[in-house]
Amino acid sequence: MVNLNGNSKVLHYGWFLITYSNLMVIVLMFLVFIIAIALPSPTRKHKIIEPNKEVAKDGQVISDTSAGGDDL
Repeated sequence: MVNLNGNSKVLHYGWFLITYSNLMVIVLMFLVFIIAIALPSPTRKHKIIEPNKEVAKDGQVISDTSAGGDDL
């Protein structure tokens, strides 16, 4: 790890100037962000039932009581 009690070591590249400890924190935050995006999000265990539809216990749609059809 990085010793934060002593003199700081600095990365100087052209106009870019940052301490190694701050650079390490930024890189770790970036990695956590990428991992959070890459991991699959949790899913619901229950099916989402659309309004105006009756569904049997086996998941089959019994009747659709929505008004009209494709009027577009």
